[in-house]
Amino acid sequence: MRHVKHVGTTSSQSLTVGFCELGCFEVFAGTMSSLAAKYDYLDKLTRKVFRSETEEPKKRAYVPYQGGRDGVDSLPKKKQKKKQKPIKGNNNTNDKKPTPKTIQKMAQKQASTAVQNATQVRIQNGSRVHMQQKTEAKSEGEFNAVDILRRRLHQKIEESRGQGPPKDPSSEEVQKRRAKRKQERERKKRKRKEFLMKKLAQSASTEAEDESKVLEVPTSPDTSTATRPAKKGTSTIVFNKVEVGEEYVDKGTKLKEKKRKVKGTLTPLTGRNYKQLLSRVEARKARLEELREKDEEKAKKEEEKMRWTNILYKAEGMKIKDNEELLRASLKRKEKRKAQRKKKWMERSQHVVEKMQQRQDKRCRNIRKRKQSKIEKRKQRARKKAETNAEAALKLSVGTISVLKKTAMARQLHARRLEGVDKNIWVEFTQLTADYKAVNVGQGFPDFSPPSFIQEAFCSAITGGASMHQYTRGFGHPALVKILAKFFGRIVGREIDPMEDFQITVGAYQALFCTFQALIDEGDEVIIVEPFFDCYQPMVMMAGGTPVYIPLKPRKSTGPALSSADWVLNPEELASNLNPRTKAIVINTPNNPLGKVYQRDELQMIADFCIKHDIICISDEVYEWLTYDGAQHIKIASLPGMWERTVTIGSAGKSFSATGWKVGWAMGPGNIIKHLKTVHQNSVYHCATAAQEAVAMGFQREYDTFGTEDSYFKQLPALLHTKRLRLAECLRSVGLEPVMPQGGYFMITDISSLQVDLNDPSTKDEPYDFRIVKWLIKEKGLATIPVSGFYSPEHRGNVQNYIRFCFVKEDSTLKAAEDIIRQWSVKK
Repeated sequence: MRHVKHVGTTSSQSLTVGFCELGCFEVFAGTMSSLAAKYDYLDKLTRKVFRSETEEPKKRAYVPYQGGRDGVDSLPKKKQKKKQKPIKGNNNTNDKKPTPKTIQKMAQKQASTAVQNATQVRIQNGSRVHMQQKTEAKSEGEFNAVDILRRRLHQKIEESRGQGPPKDPSSEEVQKRRAKRKQERERKKRKRKEFLMKKLAQSASTEAEDESKVLEVPTSPDTSTATRPAKKGTSTIVFNKVEVGEEYVDKGTKLKEKKRKVKGTLTPLTGRNYKQLLSRVEARKARLEELREKDEEKAKKEEEKMRWTNILYKAEGMKIKDNEELLRASLKRKEKRKAQRKKKWMERSQHVVEKMQQRQDKRCRNIRKRKQSKIEKRKQRARKKAETNAEAALKLSVGTISVLKKTAMARQLHARRLEGVDKNIWVEFTQLTADYKAVNVGQGFPDFSPPSFIQEAFCSAITGGASMHQYTRGFGHPALVKILAKFFGRIVGREIDPMEDFQITVGAYQALFCTFQALIDEGDEVIIVEPFFDCYQPMVMMAGGTPVYIPLKPRKSTGPALSSADWVLNPEELASNLNPRTKAIVINTPNNPLGKVYQRDELQMIADFCIKHDIICISDEVYEWLTYDGAQHIKIASLPGMWERTVTIGSAGKSFSATGWKVGWAMGPGNIIKHLKTVHQNSVYHCATAAQEAVAMGFQREYDTFGTEDSYFKQLPALLHTKRLRLAECLRSVGLEPVMPQGGYFMITDISSLQVDLNDPSTKDEPYDFRIVKWLIKEKGLATIPVSGFYSPEHRGNVQNYIRFCFVKEDSTLKAAEDIIRQWSVKK
């Protein structure tokens, strides 16, 4: 209990006020207005907290309250608001002035009445739960009205819901319920929208009908008869209809007819209404006439404007024609100055290169001289010792000769151009796969047979007579180069010389080797776009060139899954690496191992740099027919100005799934291909005749069926697309993140989520992807390829979390790989 001093009395008398079961607040015995205000506040608060049993609770998320009460089955009935009783003794008619003691008694009685009215709430079981809770709160020492109110509020909310303990908002059940409610709201919105559109269409059609009826206005009737009430036998006009009026209609009958009247029927227009209708029609006609005049005026202005424009164009054309000779002379002078600047720049660049080459040659000569002088000095010292002591000199001379022989043999065993190119990723991992008999989804070759028509072509070539078993033309079998020129001439949109523009090689590998040996000289720089097929780097170095690496970098993903299209070439980085020593740029599309297919704008950017800086483009396109998801392969040689400076590498083994035949080609302008022929004739000189004949037959069939469903170049991508999706789904199911390729044989995947204990001490100094690939071969029997092997040493650290899979395999091979991957994930 709490004692409150009475305000307005001379003595320190106190009122005892108890806590109501909704909250504790002090009731001041003061003026009558303060008591009334306290009563109103209490009444509103009671109605706000205790809802009616019939009121449907709101279904919404809430914060559960931990301190609710037990044993309450239902909500109390809604308390009816009582009228405020007038306070006894406060009547204005009473002339007798109340004493302070009387005022105190009246205030005390009014306060107790207000508290009783607020706390007496009926509940279904008839018990006074609120008074009980008041006693509990008092016993627990809780005298804060806000805390008690909050507790009751949460208690009532939980009871009204009847849903038991509150659900976790992030649980699956709550998420499903929210999604269901969202769908229901969307469905109601759609139905509401359809209803409004339908209603709008109906109202539009109704307005159109009304307007058409308004325009059918008959001649005006006599106004004297129109203004008088309708009699029997008289006529009233309803637009273009006529109705016969009644002689007398009482008020009740009119109301009944008005109720029976169908909504939207026409009301008769007579007298003044008819005149208003005619005035609206006339106003509409005047408005239409005004709009027509405005349109005619606007058309005349446009015609006048066009006439003056044509006059100005003719005058300007005459002026240009008069100065045509001056313009032509100015252009010639500009071209001449440009050619002079280019020549001067080229001469200066050539001079710089020659100076650098001379310095390098001089440095090499000096090194050789120093080595030779050291050897001569050793020989001289040995001779001097031999003269003083014959026996010692003999032993020394024998030892020196043996050392000199060993040194000479060590220098001559290999050429300097072989240094740094002796390691090969395929030799190492192919041997490991064979030793451990692993499931091979690493190497890029199909383990299924080529199509039947190409096999029959090979058999036909073998049985085609003696000429198929002897030498053929060294630069390419005539039948093959002719059909290739015919086939690719249609694609690049130009006529190709079969005898001058093609060089047939032992696979695309030899075509690349001949290209680098024929076009790259010592000191030349070659830009290689990463990731690259691993032979590009050693071939450039063996030719004496310097490789310059520019990586494709992943940007933010634009789709639901990672794609090779998200890896792009930075034009600023490419431009910064171009200089006078840059001789060529090498691209691979579709890319191995990434599977990226270069788009037209990317190829055009590379072409612009090649034309601007006079650079050769070496385009490796062995996977040109293998594209997926609507990606389109575009030959960079087909772009304007690029045929004259592009060498395109192709492969029959990748085209017809017969990689063991080793038939490839290099295509380009004759002035470039002739240098490749020089390298070819002094190395391999000749390719297998029967294989070239079979490939020629295959391309003849594809030329006849090109673009149809019978074309193998259209059937193969569809087959491989299914295998590609299968492998990607398997990798995702074990928590890996594959990068979906746009083309080619391969798919790379992120392995950073794997937790593997790599305890092999022999691989501790190797990159992470090399170590995990060797672990997979040795421990799990699954052969893949590390992606860092396709990058330069300076960029290798950025891709150590990727390995490469080949999905161009039989379904049985893919199933065996899937079983290994899934079993491994279960064991983890």
